[in-house]
Amino acid sequence: MMKTPTEKGHVASLYYRNTHLQVVTIVVLLVAGISAIKNLPRLEDPRITQRNATILTFLPGASASRVEALINEKIEVALEEISEIKDIESTARSGVSSIQVSLEDDITRHTNEAVFSKIRSRLQNVQSELPEGATIPFLDDERGAVSYSLLIGLQWQGDGDGQLNLLQRIALDVKDHMRRVPNTELVRIFGDVHEEIIVTPDQAELAELGLAVEDIAHIVKQADSKVSAGQIRGDHHDLPIEVAGALDSLERVGAIPVKANTSGSTLRLGDIADIRHGYRNPPDQIGLKDQKRTIYVAVRAEEKVRLDTWNDHATRVLDQLRKEYSGRIHMEPIFVQSTYTEARLTDLSNNLVAGACIVILVVFLTMGWKSSLIVGSALPLSAAGALFSLSFFDQGIHQMSIFGMIIALGLLIDSAIVMTDEVRKRIRSGASRLDAMESSVRHLFVPLLASTFTTVLGFMPIFLLPGNAGDFVSPIAISVVMALCISFFLAVTVIPALAAKFTNPHDDKRALPWWRIGLPKPKFVDDFHAFSVAAIKKPYLFAALSLVPTVLGFALMPTMSMEFFPAGDRNMFEIQLWTSSENAIDRTEKIIAEIDDEIRELDGVTKSYWLAGASVPAVYYNQVPSQDKNSAYAQAVVVTDSPRRAVQLIAEAQNLINDRFPEVKAVVKSFSQGPPAAAPVAYRIMGPDLHQLRILGEQVRAVMHESPDIVHTRASIEGGEGKLWLNANETEAALVGLDLRDIATQFQANLEGFTGGSILEDVEELPIRVRLPREQRQTISQALDLPLKLSSSAGWVPANALGSLTLRPESGTVTRFNGQRVNTIYGYIVPDAKAVSVSSRIMKQIRMHVSIPEGYMIDVAGDSEEQEEAVGNLAIFAPILFVMMAATLILAFRSAALASIVGLVGLSSVGLGMLSLKIAGYPLGFNPLIGSIGLAGVAINDTIVVLAAIISNEKAKFGHGAAIIEETYGCGRHVLSTTATTIGGLIPLLLLSGGSFWPPLAVVIAGGIGFSLILAMFFTPLCYQIYANWRYGTRSRGARVEVPA
Repeated sequence: MMKTPTEKGHVASLYYRNTHLQVVTIVVLLVAGISAIKNLPRLEDPRITQRNATILTFLPGASASRVEALINEKIEVALEEISEIKDIESTARSGVSSIQVSLEDDITRHTNEAVFSKIRSRLQNVQSELPEGATIPFLDDERGAVSYSLLIGLQWQGDGDGQLNLLQRIALDVKDHMRRVPNTELVRIFGDVHEEIIVTPDQAELAELGLAVEDIAHIVKQADSKVSAGQIRGDHHDLPIEVAGALDSLERVGAIPVKANTSGSTLRLGDIADIRHGYRNPPDQIGLKDQKRTIYVAVRAEEKVRLDTWNDHATRVLDQLRKEYSGRIHMEPIFVQSTYTEARLTDLSNNLVAGACIVILVVFLTMGWKSSLIVGSALPLSAAGALFSLSFFDQGIHQMSIFGMIIALGLLIDSAIVMTDEVRKRIRSGASRLDAMESSVRHLFVPLLASTFTTVLGFMPIFLLPGNAGDFVSPIAISVVMALCISFFLAVTVIPALAAKFTNPHDDKRALPWWRIGLPKPKFVDDFHAFSVAAIKKPYLFAALSLVPTVLGFALMPTMSMEFFPAGDRNMFEIQLWTSSENAIDRTEKIIAEIDDEIRELDGVTKSYWLAGASVPAVYYNQVPSQDKNSAYAQAVVVTDSPRRAVQLIAEAQNLINDRFPEVKAVVKSFSQGPPAAAPVAYRIMGPDLHQLRILGEQVRAVMHESPDIVHTRASIEGGEGKLWLNANETEAALVGLDLRDIATQFQANLEGFTGGSILEDVEELPIRVRLPREQRQTISQALDLPLKLSSSAGWVPANALGSLTLRPESGTVTRFNGQRVNTIYGYIVPDAKAVSVSSRIMKQIRMHVSIPEGYMIDVAGDSEEQEEAVGNLAIFAPILFVMMAATLILAFRSAALASIVGLVGLSSVGLGMLSLKIAGYPLGFNPLIGSIGLAGVAINDTIVVLAAIISNEKAKFGHGAAIIEETYGCGRHVLSTTATTIGGLIPLLLLSGGSFWPPLAVVIAGGIGFSLILAMFFTPLCYQIYANWRYGTRSRGARVEVPA
């Protein structure tokens, strides 16, 4: 029959009797910890599960309205039936469809690929419904909230742009080499050029030959024999056939016959056209660094890898490439994430070690050197076991898991302190070592199990939190929970055995120096003891008074500024820039070059790099690319000499751009912590009519600009952009054999060109593009002079003979959210403003000053929406966890009333944490919220120990006031020790960490625990006295309240 914890022969006695078992347990835990340190992935931040994907489809020449109707709406309908999709947000621009898909929060890294496969299947099905000329929808599921591990910049070292084609080839070679580095997950090129063979025919020659651009493209395509010509299939062998003469060089392209005359001579393509290597112009993206055209190669390591080890390998490969291409190509690592990872982990590890030293020092001062060694042994053993356990949860060593260890520092030894103190007291009271150990374990097993379990339950909402916020903060709870479980195991096995072996039974009978038994209790303890004895005579009054700080903390919460997550502590910031929507990318490049000149002159800026036309490669974990083929957009990352300087420069850079470049809309901001958001403040206006949405958007923006906290605003649907319309006379066009589609096709060919055939150079396939020279198609008048080939004859007619061009505004962008048209208004705030508070204040003003018509609605987005979702997810598990915590306490004490006292203490501690936050002057963000949840689970531990001591004394149990106070203060040493160690473990974070991410959370926990000492040592005995008066009535009232002699 199995023995319960209350029977003799408890497992702890095995550890006392069997030294080998003790040693093996210690060695196994230490080896497991060392193995984890060497093998676990080392990252700067936890990897957020990929729940976002972008679907890109292109329809050249189509307006935003056509893209919305012909592409976006059809794809949205196809995806609506996938239940795992949470939100679908689409953007239609001229020729571009971009659809962002967000998956439900309960999708994990193990299930997201199955959902993406469903999406791909639906896209294949809807492809046949898309208009002619639309590209195949491309699902990009690699745009997660994750930073690249290495960003390499390639530049031509000579004057000008140099040979961009050569630079592109080298970038592709670098990409291939980086892809072969072990444990590389993704390699992408940004700012690249797309090589082409450019065939530029002479317009006069074409007119004389009666050929159009598309005719030349067709001729080139037909001359390319890189297609199968079948096989000869015999009885004994099969032989494939291919027609010789595939296009493989510029000379071969030039030799393509265009037309043969009656004399037998042949006119070849090289006779009427210029043929050369080139690249697609205008390009989709332009990279710029130090005023030079730059191509970026971005490399991402796998999640389950030590980033420092991977980076060493990647750096060796890069060094070899730099030697190979030294000379005219400059190749440098622009961003190395491993540098930031090592600095962050070193900083937090130093805080962890400093906290551990403070914890051991506190135990030494309160319990003496021998007890401090026994208790302190729980720290490395629990931490080692917790580190090893991270691998079972697919976690690595990063700032969140280490911070979890820091929070757990003081908690890890709470049980060890209580157990060691109890064993020591019993041995000094005359019990044998074995009896003292076994009786201590029997007495404390259930209370310690209950306190550990309730603390674990306190952190479980964070542990189980789904979604992006959960991916980010749950590793904190994982570290705490696993460390607590291991520390409880040690507290009832190894620790009591060590305490029994090394406690001297005669120490209490002789005068010993403080360093042997701890510092004597200070005089204020006796004074407070006397006050408690007096207070317990009026328990209702003093219990109410002891709750005043709690009530004050809750009352002050509405006065605190609110945010979701604070800014990141990085020596860099970003610039997002929007120019006029009609701007060509070359114009955007000139603007960013001018701005970059000014930015690099700022004191403290070490480097900056830009990307025009798309989002810059992510160098921070929550940067999610959102811009594609947008010639009016550019983004930059600016690196400074320190994080402090980066914060100081944000406002300076913002003012500089506002003053000197008023024609652009620029946002300078720091990188933010937490899940990604497009803007800190945002509102969605939904409704059917684009014009009305635009008007409402302008009204909302006007209200937003009245706030001093708003720097810039931007609307997803703004004023129309210019578009040229050819007013062709359909009747006259028909007379010459042209229809409107023929006219559009020839305009497309003349202006953008047609591709036909390709050349293989090594492993690169270069398309052949045929189009007119740029100098013949740059202006409106040149466009009207373009010749249109008549289908009825070999003649030509200028475009202006069939109609005129008219410039009219048109919606440049149409956005939708979950099937409805939406105008999303984005607001960007000054550096010190708190987004959630700003959003709340502005929303009140919007409701007062903006009239929303019937059929339209406005919702909050941005950080406020993200916080609301995260808090809602936290609350999902609250009911069941509350019931489990209550059941644990009721079973432990066999009393619902005592469980209620513990629950009241836990709730009150949250108010004390809020009071601490207010005193420290920090805003109320998501970090303090999750800290307060953990605080509630931690603060009740001392109350559980105090109540266990009270009910173990017969007189105290039945309401004898003096006995209640004596039992309470009998727990004083380890209550003070556990409180001091919990606070001490967090002191380095409060004093040394800097930044604004960790201190608010540490303040809530440390301050709440410190104030909760009042709840454990004063409020709890008063509540028990009230309970005893009610429960035991006569016996309680007959008990005299006095201090025993």
